[in-house]
Amino acid sequence: MAQPLVTMAQAGVPQTFNPTETAAPQKKEQETPMTPREFRIYNSMAERMNLFHASFRRTWNLLHGSAVAGAFPPNTTLSSFITLGENFCHHLTFHHTVEERHIFPVLATRMPSFRETEALLEQHRVIHEGLEGLEGFLKGGFGGVLWKHLDEEVVELGAERMRRYWSEEEMAGLPM
Repeated sequence: MAQPLVTMAQAGVPQTFNPTETAAPQKKEQETPMTPREFRIYNSMAERMNLFHASFRRTWNLLHGSAVAGAFPPNTTLSSFITLGENFCHHLTFHHTVEERHIFPVLATRMPSFRETEALLEQHRVIHEGLEGLEGFLKGGFGGVLWKHLDEEVVELGAERMRRYWSEEEMAGLPM
């Protein structure tokens, strides 16, 4: 079986530890160099944002890598994998909502790249469309049957039902 991260790297999918060219450090944008203290102050939002984005990259790499490899990560069930995907969609939507309602409007007063007509918000719109499709896939199709099956199977294996059909000695010999 192929290693998901190796396969993804070969396909050109950005990795958490290897940001895209856009996120790579840029050459000097100002004439006057910053002191280390100034750099910490002015770079603080980028550092905090990168913590969130690194988490999204890790989760995306796990989801995408598993899809490319055709296998779940070790010790991962179908249910937990679907939950991971749903949580990814929810958390990224929440993250973008906070950015768009609380952070970007403040930044847009002085920074054109955060205005409604610019690429960052257009990227959010495209990402949101993709998230809706991913959520639909995760919840749709067989999702209803899957959740019903997962719930009903546990009920059927519950103590009251098992005691009705099996002795304690027989329980010890069952294959689970």
